[in-house]
Amino acid sequence: MDQMNTLEKLNSIEKSLNILTTIGESDQGLTIANIVKLTGLNRSAVNRSIKPLEDASFIVRDSFGLYHLGPVLFYLGQSYLNKNTNKEETLTILNEISNIVAESVGLAIRDGNQVISLYEIETSQPLKTNYTSGQFYPMNRGCYGKCLMAFYDQDIIEDLLDKQDFEKICENTLVEKEEILAEYAKIREEQFVVSINETFSYIAAVGVPIKNCRGQVTACLSISFFKNDDYMDKIEYYRSLLPKYAIQLSPYIL
Repeated sequence: MDQMNTLEKLNSIEKSLNILTTIGESDQGLTIANIVKLTGLNRSAVNRSIKPLEDASFIVRDSFGLYHLGPVLFYLGQSYLNKNTNKEETLTILNEISNIVAESVGLAIRDGNQVISLYEIETSQPLKTNYTSGQFYPMNRGCYGKCLMAFYDQDIIEDLLDKQDFEKICENTLVEKEEILAEYAKIREEQFVVSINETFSYIAAVGVPIKNCRGQVTACLSISFFKNDDYMDKIEYYRSLLPKYAIQLSPYIL
């Protein structure tokens, strides 16, 4: 009986996490019917799982009956930021870089097997890359994913690559295990990463690894921008600019 109750409890937790993630991925909020459709859960299971989430303020329902993420998640998110960085000092440095280059600047960390963006400073220019804080990034494309996985335990990397199939979403997206590993080796040798036409055809980015206080590479500092005629010159300039800021940020990466 105890084992059955444990399994039922775990199943209920999984349903709640599924619903919470689904609501979090929506920009407009979701009705119960939307949640049923997107999660594949039946209506009664959704109703049972939503109540404790709403009672704990993990989610809130607006006057139109739409569910959104709640204030508790903001508090937990801030706690997560404080656990991984010194927020004030980090943002000061990121804003300084953004003011110099007038481009989008961001910082991501690797936490376990996941790569997540902590801070994104958008350019004041009309066109923006629209990267947002809190996004997870794949290990096969973009500065964040490639850089942070390049310096991760390579036995774990081999295992992760063997378990995944990657979609070639853009002309330079890396999808084969051997080409991804070769890119990682290049990043470790050169101590910087470049991403061109890997996610979008018109976006380029340059990044550098950041070591934490224990000397481990757990963060990546990146500048992303829309390609134009002089984008290769920008890449060279940014790759020479970023390392000094990576050193400044290092004491604040916990």
